[in-house]
Amino acid sequence: MKHKHIELPTNIIEIDDSGIGCLYGGLSIIFNNFKEPKFLYITPSYFQYNTYDIKEIYKLIYKLILDCLKEYDKKKITLNICRGSIFNYACKRLKKLKYKINRVKIEGETQELIEDEFKDELSKILIDTSDYTQLLERVKIERDFEKTKSFWTPVREIMLD
Repeated sequence: MKHKHIELPTNIIEIDDSGIGCLYGGLSIIFNNFKEPKFLYITPSYFQYNTYDIKEIYKLIYKLILDCLKEYDKKKITLNICRGSIFNYACKRLKKLKYKINRVKIEGETQELIEDEFKDELSKILIDTSDYTQLLERVKIERDFEKTKSFWTPVREIMLD
C-alpha cells in the first residue's frame, strides 16, 4: 500500500504499536524518524498463557526503543509516543533519562505503516487467514475468548482484507 509521506521536522520521532489486542499475541512497533522507519516485533511466544508476563513485555519495549535511540542526541529530538498504556513504562524510564516526550494519538503515515506491518506479521503466523471458522475455534481454545472478544472485530477486519 502506498502511504502519503508527510515531512515533519527532522527532530521528531514517532513511536506507535499495532497488535497488542490481537487474540494471537505478537506486537509490532514502529520507530519512525521519517527517513528510514524501523519495525520492531515482539513474537507471540511472549504472550503465551503459561508464560505471559506483561511487566517483561514493558521492559522489552523500553529496551527496543532505547536501542533505536542510541544514534540520536536526546537534546535534539522529541519523541511523539502513542498514548497506549503499553508504552507507559518506556515513557517513564525515558523521561528519567531526560528525553522530551509527547504522548499523542499517532495518525497518518506512521499509523498506516505499523498497521500494514502488523498485518504482514499476522499473516505469517496464522494457519489459513481465509478460514474464519477454523481461526475462531483455535482462538477459543488458545485464549479466554470472553475476556478478549472486544478485540476480535479489528483482527477479523485484518484477516478478511
